[in-house]
Amino acid sequence: MVGLILDHDTTLTPEGDKPCCTAAAAELDCWSIPVYANDSFYGASGRGQRCLDFTRSTPYCFPTSSGVREQMNILTAFIDASFVYGSDEERAFQLRSFVDGRLRTKADNPRLLPTVVEVEAAIGEHIEFMGLFLSGDERVNEMPALTTMHTRKLQLIGPIYCGLKFKCGAIFQSCFANTTESLPKSAPDVQPGLTRTCFKKPGGS
Repeated sequence: MVGLILDHDTTLTPEGDKPCCTAAAAELDCWSIPVYANDSFYGASGRGQRCLDFTRSTPYCFPTSSGVREQMNILTAFIDASFVYGSDEERAFQLRSFVDGRLRTKADNPRLLPTVVEVEAAIGEHIEFMGLFLSGDERVNEMPALTTMHTRKLQLIGPIYCGLKFKCGAIFQSCFANTTESLPKSAPDVQPGLTRTCFKKPGGS
């Protein structure tokens, strides 16, 4: 999970939202997956699907003279804890409460991430975001374990925004630059004696 958080802190390749199963066969952004009739889950005896949508990543500078399709990264490519604070001003605005330099938290439980609906009501704007909770990275709701990691980081290094953003980015960098600090408390027996400061409150336990 720590490796997945690192990945989500540094990379996000955008992709289209096309109904590829109904698109023309020559559609460059689609690479649909055919389903055989005897497939036990999707086939005739299951859901009755004959195709699964598969959208390719959004191309960058395509077509080129070489004809090579390239991808792009829409996040900051630095280890900077942007999965907590966001990678652009728009997401930072949505996450900040603008009260005592703090990040937003859930209205009825400040130990949890804010919901998208709560933030939309607070700022008066619609937010294009997948899932229930709002965080710096849109994949926060991808699976429960990932949501838990985002929530835990909010508890440990947030919800302060001003001043701590750059400090916490530096702390997060040190987690991966110094491998002896990268083990969570859930793995206490891997190598006794290793410090775990990346998973503690600054100055606390």
